[in-house]
Amino acid sequence: MGQQIPGLRKDSNPQMKLIIKLVILLYILLGTSSCQTSYQMSSVQVEMMCPSFLTNLEKIDTIAILYRKQSESDIIPYIYHYEAGFFNDTKEKTDTAIQYKNLYHICVDALVNYLDSAKYFAKVYNYCDSLNSVNSNKENLLDHPELYSKLGIDAFIFLEPFEFNDKLLKKGNEYIDVKTSFPEFANSSDMEYIFTKLPWTAYLKGDTVNHKYDQYDDSYYGNSVSPDFFGSQEKHKLLVENTAVYFGKAFGSKLIPSWIKTKRSYYFSKNLEMMKAEEFCKNGEWLSAAEIYRRQTLSKNKNISVKSKYNMALVCEMEGNIEAAFDWLKNSNYSKQKKYDHLNNCDQYSKALENRKKELALIEKQVRN
Repeated sequence: MGQQIPGLRKDSNPQMKLIIKLVILLYILLGTSSCQTSYQMSSVQVEMMCPSFLTNLEKIDTIAILYRKQSESDIIPYIYHYEAGFFNDTKEKTDTAIQYKNLYHICVDALVNYLDSAKYFAKVYNYCDSLNSVNSNKENLLDHPELYSKLGIDAFIFLEPFEFNDKLLKKGNEYIDVKTSFPEFANSSDMEYIFTKLPWTAYLKGDTVNHKYDQYDDSYYGNSVSPDFFGSQEKHKLLVENTAVYFGKAFGSKLIPSWIKTKRSYYFSKNLEMMKAEEFCKNGEWLSAAEIYRRQTLSKNKNISVKSKYNMALVCEMEGNIEAAFDWLKNSNYSKQKKYDHLNNCDQYSKALENRKKELALIEKQVRN
């Protein structure tokens, strides 16, 4: 047996042992990382036509818009927010320079203008000042069926009493009571945040029940983009009124079929072909993206193949072919890649497609020439 040459025995070299351990550890870490990140998703903003919340909208040709009176005087100061106290005691912080009556008028006017410009209904009436006899909290329009025929109205839409929650959004997502901050910030990056729930009630001719819709909405303003709204309490009044206009228009897009911006998720990848397809998706060039994704569904790389099948489902949805979207999603879901995150993503998207299918059925009935 020959003499052992020093340095050639693997187990006698501590440095070599360390290198091997590091390589194994790196391999494990990379493998774990790839499992964690291989099914991460991104999102793209898309425009979709969404139906009205009124399922039998096609029966309505003439519509009246008004708000529900809160009191006889109807002069109620703007409530910035409630401050909770002991034993359910609350303190209201108000501003008499802004009255809810004016905000209701502004909101209703904005809705009427939105519907007029859309030309969806044959006639839109603004009855804020002329139907006070049925415009109190105690009255129910269902008790006045004769109004439909007398006025020639197919539907009445009431804006119910609402309140704005008004805050300053400071750096670090800290909310500050706006009432303590007058005169308001100038030349800063702070944000004004107004959020609310606007309750609307619809009464339709021939219906024995009313239809309620709670509009949860919010708006952000910054001094850098809207300086005319900041610097004084009077300017803040303009901001609140501008918000009322925005909320009124926003409800208009819920009342009639409208194009709404929303987000859809998709799989991204560092694969060059997948990156090209991603750019097409961001630009709304869905057919160009489909050409790439379809080829990639045949990739020997199962990771790429599964992602491409999922993304093909999105392309089909954007092109209006929901059944094809379901087929691609099913192919992606029942692949050999049984990753929990992926299966969950497929399940969530399947529910979204089911909902979209119902929306499209409503839109088909609601859309008018």
